[in-house]
Order: sequence, then structure tokens, then C-alpha cells
Amino acid sequence: MSALDNYLKSDSQDKTALELKVRILLKSHRYNYAKLVAKTLLMLGGEESLYLYYYGLTLLCSGDFDGAFITFH
Repeated sequence: MSALDNYLKSDSQDKTALELKVRILLKSHRYNYAKLVAKTLLMLGGEESLYLYYYGLTLLCSGDFDGAFITFH
């Protein structure tokens, strides 16, 4: 993941790289960090449905069931 982090230092608004980072963090069970990255992705991408999905999934995995319900609803 350090190569991805180094790339994001040069282009912190690359949505594809941020999406990949969220997916890696979810698979690594680093839910709170994934939630922060997903929120950044959501702020950059507006309310694109895929970014809302990732944000809701990170909320769900981190135990914020109410937040996940609101995001998915």
C-alpha cells in the first residue's frame, strides 16, 4: 500500500486511486481509516452512487449502523 500512498501524495484527488485504497483498507479490516478515505472520495465525487456505496459500507463495517442505514437509504 505504500506505493499507493506515495502516488496519492503527488495526486491526492485521483478518484481511482482513492477507490482502490478504500477497497484495500476494507479487505485489511482497517474500517475507520477506510471511512476517512471514503469520505474524501465522496466529497470529491459528489453523490455518485458507487462512492455512496463505499462510504455506507465503511460505516457498516465500522459499526455505525444508523449512519450506514441513512447512507444506503
